[in-house]
Amino acid sequence: MKKLHQKFLNEEKGLKICYTLFTTLKPFFVVSPTVTKRETCLCRIHDNFDLMATRLKYLGFTWEKVNDKVEVDVGAIEKMKENTFWWNWRICSKTFEKNGLAKTSKAFQKVRVTGTIHELIESFVELSVIYYQHVYRKRVQERAYIDCKQMVLKSDYDGLLICDFSQNYGCKLANEIQGYHFGSARQQVSLHTSVLYTGILKEPLSFCTVAECLDHDPSAIWAHLSPVLDHIRKICPSMVTLHFFSDGPSTQYKQKKNFYLYTNNLNTYGFFGSSWTYFEAGHGKGAADGIGGAVKRKADNMVAHSRDIPTAREFFKALNEGESSTLFFFIEKEMFEEFNKSLPEKLVAVKGTQSIHQLVPKSDTEVYHRKLACFCSKNKWVKREFCDCFPMVSTTLLKKNASEEILVNKLPACSTPKAAPCKKKSTSEVILVNKLPSCATSQASRKQPLKKGTYILVGLGKFTYAAVTQEDVEGDVEVLVTFFKKCIKSKYFCYDESDTKFIKCSEILKVIPVPSLVAKGNRVYYNFGDLKVLEK
Repeated sequence: MKKLHQKFLNEEKGLKICYTLFTTLKPFFVVSPTVTKRETCLCRIHDNFDLMATRLKYLGFTWEKVNDKVEVDVGAIEKMKENTFWWNWRICSKTFEKNGLAKTSKAFQKVRVTGTIHELIESFVELSVIYYQHVYRKRVQERAYIDCKQMVLKSDYDGLLICDFSQNYGCKLANEIQGYHFGSARQQVSLHTSVLYTGILKEPLSFCTVAECLDHDPSAIWAHLSPVLDHIRKICPSMVTLHFFSDGPSTQYKQKKNFYLYTNNLNTYGFFGSSWTYFEAGHGKGAADGIGGAVKRKADNMVAHSRDIPTAREFFKALNEGESSTLFFFIEKEMFEEFNKSLPEKLVAVKGTQSIHQLVPKSDTEVYHRKLACFCSKNKWVKREFCDCFPMVSTTLLKKNASEEILVNKLPACSTPKAAPCKKKSTSEVILVNKLPSCATSQASRKQPLKKGTYILVGLGKFTYAAVTQEDVEGDVEVLVTFFKKCIKSKYFCYDESDTKFIKCSEILKVIPVPSLVAKGNRVYYNFGDLKVLEK
């Protein structure tokens, strides 16, 4: 303001206004900058490019784009040897001492780089090649997201789920003593947010899962996604294909452990076609991040109105009781441990993981992946048929000797050592068979509980029907199942979502193999092979 006041006096020499009156007459729309308004989620490549371009412009240089890189008008040769400086974001190593031992950590820092103007121009030209490739990938991924969203909003069988971890929320009390406010007693809450788009629902549906465990690894991802996928299956029984979108941090979504959990767990929720698409690095913000901000603002508003939120469970209780269109779920610690135990010890790292931008499950141990995503009409997600817009590559996630260990661990309790898979069968076929909840053929011999999503043959009087369980079966209780209806003059079955009811466990005749899917037009049929049923 003092500089503006001095500039005003220099330009308007006939007016004499003191500084106090000058600030009083300031228009209402002229405000001081605040810390909360600064940019905090910039892309490193974009910001480095802007910092160098701004410095070159200040030095009087111009440039233009030629063949996906820049060419700088250098001007006088003598000027190229002059020394200058520019700012750059770089990963720097920092050495510190802990418990008498020297430790090294790496972190991003904005450093001042010194050199000649010639070195600045060379660095700028080299960065421009990376920059324009980065911009191209960003635009392709954004176009893929728009195409996928438009596709699912017109379909009754497809859905899109965009998800992300929100920054941990620090629990607060309406009134805090000094020791609590500045001490280490404050608990953190882990939040995972997601938004569902589908033509089945009139409006997008948002979710927020809450947990005391602060892990953000693949096991935590699927612990948070599990109740969300269960709810989607409940409210959208006709949904066959679900597409995931997220950013691509190497410690969370884009790594081999998440690839394995994704391919192994998706079918248990009844989704037979799927893809996982990653936004370009530094450009992964979306609707899920907005849900996280809204949830934390609402929690802060409750604290401001004398509501104490000391723990994660109290956070969930407070938000769940309030009026909100967002659905909340609380994740117990046992869920994290359950998914962590399901991970094999020997997983193969997918070559070029950081360049992957779309992933599709091929089997329990194999994935398709490509460097750029596409959702054109040539892709058939249930049939695993893809367009040739961008090449698709297949990769195995398990080492050869690791697959045998998993097969042994997945054998049912009633299996004997002789029932181990023979070498002639493929790994994917054997895992598919051994994932069935039981090898029994009747209710009397079935001792293990049936998991949700198990295909069964049900006997109602003299009639028999194919069905799938909608919940876990434990003990001799009633279980909720959805029946299939056999098509007339065809061996295929249709999933009849309206025919859902409770049956007795004694009416379950046997477990039947997982069906193969057949897509014809906009319909998906289920092929149970030689299964014979007698429908009323």
